[in-house]
Amino acid sequence: MKKQFLLICFLLITGFATTVSAQEMKRKEMSPEDRATKRAIMLKEKLSLNEKQVKSLEVLFVNQEKEMESIKEQMRKQRDNYEKELSSIFNPEQMKQFKEMQNDRKEIKADIKEQKKDPAQDTK
Repeated sequence: MKKQFLLICFLLITGFATTVSAQEMKRKEMSPEDRATKRAIMLKEKLSLNEKQVKSLEVLFVNQEKEMESIKEQMRKQRDNYEKELSSIFNPEQMKQFKEMQNDRKEIKADIKEQKKDPAQDTK
């Protein structure tokens, strides 16, 4: 009985993770124009916007999406350069330890973020 319960929980969690991943993939596959149109339509419905407002929002959102993509690309390049410089300073073992430290820090930040979302989990 306990094994069946654990199996069901595992399947539910796996299904949820797959769904979330698929939704993220859909967003990444959408063009900036498609994302902008989708956002504008959503706001049109919620705020009762007229067509002129919707068109203006679409233009604004497309520009924002493209600017954000450019910024993300610059950040990726900067991070790659940073990693190259670090690897020229650290030996391979130090680099491995440094990456482990970064991962530990990310996990701590994720835990803190999760606790802020659900204060009932706070054991203090």
